[in-house]
Amino acid sequence: MKRDMDLVRTILLHFEEKKDFRHQKPEDFQFAGFDERTIAYHVDLMYEAGLLSCEATRSRGKERLVQAIPYRLTWQGHEFLDAARNPKVWEQAKSTFREKAIGMSFDLLREVLIGLSRAGLGSITS
Repeated sequence: MKRDMDLVRTILLHFEEKKDFRHQKPEDFQFAGFDERTIAYHVDLMYEAGLLSCEATRSRGKERLVQAIPYRLTWQGHEFLDAARNPKVWEQAKSTFREKAIGMSFDLLREVLIGLSRAGLGSITS
């Protein structure tokens, strides 16, 4: 399954809006165009990346993640979302990757988003 950074951003926005820290299984929230398995897969990835705090269900041997049940953003999740929040900046970052025909790694995407935000700040402070 491919990672979808638009879905990552959507999930982060969803958890930022939550008013409590109750666990919410991936099957309990839905996003247009994404099935339950795809959402669960992305939640697992986001847990592994440190973007979401989750209660992890593991296999008997404890080596395999069975399901991550999220309840809030982590500090890193907030940091990434702050860089990705503005829809115009988000689309500009994605466009940059398309134009250059390079893969959108998480760390590089974050750097591009921060760079675009810095550039926007430069026009404000000048």
